[in-house]
Amino acid sequence: MYAHCIYCVAALRTNTDVDGFPVGRQLAFDDARGRLWVVCSQCGRWNLSPLETRWDAIETCARLYARTAQRAGAAHIGLARLASGVQLIRVGAPAHEEFAAWRYGRTFVTRRRRAYATAATLAVVAAGTLTLQHASPALYAALPMAALLPHVGSLLGLYRTTMRPTARLTGGDGRATVVRGTSVSRLRLLTDADAPGGWMLQVPSGGAVARLTGDAATRVLARVLAHTNHAGGGDRMVRDAVHALAQRGTGSAFLRDYATRHGGVVANPMHSRVTADWLALEMALHEDAERKALDGDLAALEVAWQEAEALAAIADNLLTPTSVLERVQRWREQRTPRIERVLDG
Repeated sequence: MYAHCIYCVAALRTNTDVDGFPVGRQLAFDDARGRLWVVCSQCGRWNLSPLETRWDAIETCARLYARTAQRAGAAHIGLARLASGVQLIRVGAPAHEEFAAWRYGRTFVTRRRRAYATAATLAVVAAGTLTLQHASPALYAALPMAALLPHVGSLLGLYRTTMRPTARLTGGDGRATVVRGTSVSRLRLLTDADAPGGWMLQVPSGGAVARLTGDAATRVLARVLAHTNHAGGGDRMVRDAVHALAQRGTGSAFLRDYATRHGGVVANPMHSRVTADWLALEMALHEDAERKALDGDLAALEVAWQEAEALAAIADNLLTPTSVLERVQRWREQRTPRIERVLDG
């Protein structure tokens, strides 16, 4: 059972309401078409479930939704909150643009609100720390790490734009390369008539350049854009993004057009703000990948989940000293034989 978002690699959390499907605190389901998504509470993206048990989970979601009195929604979209706090989203039969505007609007607007709230919290902490420094120097000096508090926002931003792993790719020699924030501005999206969808992605990999096409390119670029677009966008920007995507007709067509208009540059989060084109690019990738999965290509989706789990492990261990990891490994090696003897005896 996978536990991390395919796109931002954040933990998806758990629930105890849906038997046989304990992943997620916000689940979206389409009982007519047999689709089940886990909505990431961090980036808002919808993770399509490839699990064979999804039919039982969909039936459970539909039953819980029908029994819940706290329901709201429009003609084609319904919301219900269970007593445990788990939220269910029931998808009916909306038009494509209507569904995209509702689905991505909630995602990007929520991201923007979260970014504003984080910035406001950091500003209050910094202002409080500086006030304390002038009002009570003795108390300020007694607080451990107090001098670093005003710089927390800058440190977090530096970590996000430089060290945080955003994607992972495997070369022809089997060696894995982690794409970090510093590589985002060097990615290139190019047209390629011989590649699936007519586009390819160039990714700096060590001292060389990896050229990705097909599912591998989609997975890497989707994760990079979830990282780049972490601040989301407002209602108007989302509407512009949906309109731009609808004008091109398909995600692949938008990707080719984007590559031509922007000269291959995907994004530069160090020097630019999120734009409607960046949001539309993320939508295009998401919809293309999901369409393929719904058409039966679940193998690519399975690989995406596995890579997300691997990236989560890298992120968890990023700030952990090697000495601590070695001690944990030795402890496991010592304890495993004892546990096996207990189980056998």
